[in-house]
Amino acid sequence: MSTALDMEIRLREILADVLDVDPQIPDDFSRDDESGWDSMAHLRLITAIEQAFEIKFTMKEIEEIRSYGDLRDRVAAHHGGA
Repeated sequence: MSTALDMEIRLREILADVLDVDPQIPDDFSRDDESGWDSMAHLRLITAIEQAFEIKFTMKEIEEIRSYGDLRDRVAAHHGGA
């Protein structure tokens, strides 16, 4: 990814595709807000993000990710940001 904005756009696209939601989600969009973000969707989401960004989350990170903001921060951290 070339910029933080590119990363956020791609991340929102993945989240929208996996969860079948509008990509214009707020930063605080969370698992509690979306009934479709169940444990299976969470695993599909994590896998899609790991593949798209060529990163690998730890089990602890996977368990702690509860919102779009969490995802964004973790991806940025794996790419040397945040």
